[in-house]
Amino acid sequence: MRTTTRSYFLRHERPKQEILPVHETVRKVLEDASARQLRREKQRDKCAEAKARAREQFIAKANASNTTNVENVDTGDGISAAESSEAGSVLADQQKSKKKEINIRKPWKLSNTGPSARHLDETVEVAFEMNLDPRKPGQAIRSTVVLPNGTGKESFRVVAFVSDSDPATVQAALDAGARSAGFDSLVEKIVQKGIIDFDRAIASPDIMSDLKKSGVARILGPKGIMPNVKVGTVAEDVVSAVREQALGPVEYRTDKRGAIHAGVGKVSFGYEKILENVRSLIEDVHQKKPEGAKGKRVYVKKVTLSTTQGKGFGIDPDTIDPSSPRFFSEPRIEGPSL
Repeated sequence: MRTTTRSYFLRHERPKQEILPVHETVRKVLEDASARQLRREKQRDKCAEAKARAREQFIAKANASNTTNVENVDTGDGISAAESSEAGSVLADQQKSKKKEINIRKPWKLSNTGPSARHLDETVEVAFEMNLDPRKPGQAIRSTVVLPNGTGKESFRVVAFVSDSDPATVQAALDAGARSAGFDSLVEKIVQKGIIDFDRAIASPDIMSDLKKSGVARILGPKGIMPNVKVGTVAEDVVSAVREQALGPVEYRTDKRGAIHAGVGKVSFGYEKILENVRSLIEDVHQKKPEGAKGKRVYVKKVTLSTTQGKGFGIDPDTIDPSSPRFFSEPRIEGPSL
């Protein structure tokens, strides 16, 4: 019995995840997403052809029924009342079918074909399995990083909380891309009117005490957009912070199991841009190593790269460790021996 059970689990064991150098992993992920998009387009074309055939058959059947109804109507004299009423009903049905035929012959807009077809540009995601326990002090990570090629999302709407007594800084924040800047007008709009038309809020350190007293913290805090030092939204240089936040930085943090998930762009970015974004994120994660992990030999246990609807590919730890000589090094391709 034990042998039978063991052989059953061996036959149904899940395949092990493939571990590849970082360059090959990025290529594999993009190739997998491209193949999936190609299958999606083929299926879309098949559906379009099936709908077109059904439309032609329906039109042909409607035209055939119209011809039959017209041939059966007798327009001669001496017909009875019953025959007259029957002919009237036939003509009425004929007119209805003509109206239906006219509606059918209108351009048939298929929801899954043509320029309106849904093209899914999948997000490339990185998952870190960290050797951290966020429940213990000094072992949690929360930070942001500005990727060199962006994330593929639209730019964020940013506001800046700065003192109204410094009009030069207010104007500089507006020129840097902030939707609005100041203090009294923003607080009034948020607290009294309840209008929150922004995605990120920047504040200078000297204004934070007044910001907390104004009641803004209990409104923006639960939404996760209250200015915070850890995510770089509280800064001395408000203008530079506004520019960075407008580009759409990636915010990441450890979950309760010590894992980190972050998106590094879209499949349409291509190999080079995705590789640059992955490197920037990995370097930032190693730079933000918390105090509680300084004495640990292993900081990052495992890293997986995947797309929105694709499978994950493991990355060789040596190729993503900044202390390793193989860090983001292109694998050598040995030529044929002479």
